[in-house]
Amino acid sequence: MKKYSFYLIASLFVFLSCEDAREIDPTDLIDSNQAFGTVGDIEQGVQAAYGSYTPENVIAFSSRFVDDLRIGSNSGGQGIPDLSQVLDPGSGSTTGIWTTNYSVINLATQVILAIEAFETDDESERVRLNRALGEMLALRSLAHIDLMALYSSDNNIAPGGEFAADALAVPYVNSIIVFEQPVRNTVAEFSAAVIADLDRASSVLGNQTDINRVTPEFITAARARLALYTGDNTGAIANANSLIADIPLADKADYLGIFRDTNDEEVIWSLIRNQAAGGSPGGLFAFGTRNPFLEVSFGLGDLLDPMDARREVVIDLVTSESGETRVGKYFGRPGEDLRNNVKVFRVAEQYLIKAEAQARSNDLSGAAATIDLLRDARFGSDQPTPSYGSLRDAIEDILLERRLELAYEGHRYIDFRRTRDILGNGIVRDSRDCGAQGIPCGIPVDDRRFAMPIPNVEIAGNTAIIQNPGYGN
Repeated sequence: MKKYSFYLIASLFVFLSCEDAREIDPTDLIDSNQAFGTVGDIEQGVQAAYGSYTPENVIAFSSRFVDDLRIGSNSGGQGIPDLSQVLDPGSGSTTGIWTTNYSVINLATQVILAIEAFETDDESERVRLNRALGEMLALRSLAHIDLMALYSSDNNIAPGGEFAADALAVPYVNSIIVFEQPVRNTVAEFSAAVIADLDRASSVLGNQTDINRVTPEFITAARARLALYTGDNTGAIANANSLIADIPLADKADYLGIFRDTNDEEVIWSLIRNQAAGGSPGGLFAFGTRNPFLEVSFGLGDLLDPMDARREVVIDLVTSESGETRVGKYFGRPGEDLRNNVKVFRVAEQYLIKAEAQARSNDLSGAAATIDLLRDARFGSDQPTPSYGSLRDAIEDILLERRLELAYEGHRYIDFRRTRDILGNGIVRDSRDCGAQGIPCGIPVDDRRFAMPIPNVEIAGNTAIIQNPGYGN
């Protein structure tokens, strides 16, 4: 019996009913002309790809696995496996993040292939097709970056090698996989392919400005994030500077409104979450009644200064009852409790990218000045400029700022991965956040769990893929 790659199978059910899926032959799936007969069909495919991109999977895993959550007052066991730092090839998060991102990649690729095969002499249609092509190339790039950030690994477990040029990333996929068994690309190969996609996207997208869709700024933000991950400090600074020059930080008075969806200050790309689109990010932490099964950890909550605008965003100060610290970042809108748009890219992240790249380039004073600008905006007043005596001092402070600014946005686990070689730290939870119900208080710096395992569902269908160290064959 032939084994089918999971990549394709995961994406089929977006388009096919269960009955249709049982009747179709795999070779039918790669005939783009059958699925996309008009430009309107292609644009529907674009919407399907957007709809399949689900950063909530990474937000849930990252927030629970590290040190930003504790068991909530209404816990019924929700999220406990991740909170317990259980991570193996069969874990729900391991499988869910892998399969959803490769589903996005495959949906985007189906649309890209359809556009490339589409023939038209109508100039207005060509503009629409180019815009769709740019969107799908960029979205495919981001889904790849998300995977690399979590699953890349070198040949040993020691910190520092996960993003080296010769480390193993994940398979870069730009075709419809049916019988092939793709291998993992090196980080260098992978990055070159993603950058090529972003370059092509930039060349065809046009001047789109809707922050709920791919824009030129989305592409620049993706470049900056990838550059930081892969050690291209010059590229990280250049791309971050481009966005910083064009998009101002929100002031203190407007900051809460970003996350209540009453303004879009400093937002580069935001995924719509409403009754029509579906999705309820606040449901990662609480029931629909707002009763929390997971709460802001004491370790994080204690870091939030009462004068810092981020405190009333991270912590729900409106409905938290005595002894509770409910997560407030996805508080919801009137009539839509716990439902807000997901801000995937904000200019605040670009300040943090720039500061870290400056520090890694031995510009410690520049890094301090960049962090100072962000803090001043969040406090609404001039704050003392930090002073860094070493790279370690700088990274430690920048990581603190990332924790406050990007809480519950899916970055914390990746940040531990990226910096543990410099800081020498594993995950260490506040003693008040662990111990109960067997919740561990952390993992050591050289633990295998700082790279997510390739999931069993992929290993079973792809004998060519290499598992990460410490997880078996």
